[in-house]
Amino acid sequence: MSNETYALGDYTFSEIKSQAGCWGAVFSRIDSKAEQFRKMYSESDEIIFTGCGSAFNISHAVAPFFQKLSGKTCRAVHASEIMVNPELFLNKNRKTMIIGYSRSGDTTESVRALETAKSLNARITAVVCFKQSKMAQTADLALILEEAVEKSVTTTRSLTAMVLADTIWRVSARAAILSVKI
Repeated sequence: MSNETYALGDYTFSEIKSQAGCWGAVFSRIDSKAEQFRKMYSESDEIIFTGCGSAFNISHAVAPFFQKLSGKTCRAVHASEIMVNPELFLNKNRKTMIIGYSRSGDTTESVRALETAKSLNARITAVVCFKQSKMAQTADLALILEEAVEKSVTTTRSLTAMVLADTIWRVSARAAILSVKI
């Protein structure tokens, strides 16, 4: 055990200050997955954004903008809703892409939602911080934001990195719509 002592909030303050420093690596990770993302996106009729807690807040924030840019049906659905009532959200006659957000990638409801959606032929994208997480292992495409891993309970760096990833992917989706390489 370490002899270091930390005052309440030290990790959080440090992580807030370090956000911009991790974004360059996030850009590189997004670039490395952009073509695979564009392909999944272009093959989808609709996109469901999901998560729990702060990750669900990301879903709510990004779904309307993604819909505006893409013209595809996009909505935020809480992971527990997909887990419990998948038939309300997943239609076997539509090609659905699910984008699941989670800092740990092991949030029970989010994992089960992705597993359920995958069993119903949805294409799965996971945006998480841990490569070995269940969500990353379940996904057809996993964006691992290792640089955004945090020690604090509060989501700071991971949340902004996930929002940043979505913003870049919106640009990527827009480029796919216009058939332009970015």
